[in-house]
Amino acid sequence: MLGIVKLEECRWQLLYRAEYSSRYHRRRAAFLSNLDTLFTLVTIVAGASAFGDLMAGSPRWVPPLSPSYRSTKSSCASVLLELRTLNG
Repeated sequence: MLGIVKLEECRWQLLYRAEYSSRYHRRRAAFLSNLDTLFTLVTIVAGASAFGDLMAGSPRWVPPLSPSYRSTKSSCASVLLELRTLNG
């Protein structure tokens, strides 16, 4: 009888540790996903700023709004929408 009680206790301890580990890894994955989204946003904003500085000192024959500028704006918008859906 004592062996069965000990076996049940070990089973519950194992189940608790498995659930604890699962919760830890889910939270870790969510944190790293949010961190990746934040770094993507910072990279896009920094790239757009650098592009703007480059275009400000460019010769007159370079068109002021290139297609890459438009794609940068759409990338910023998509990242912001993704952040909104993650937080909402």
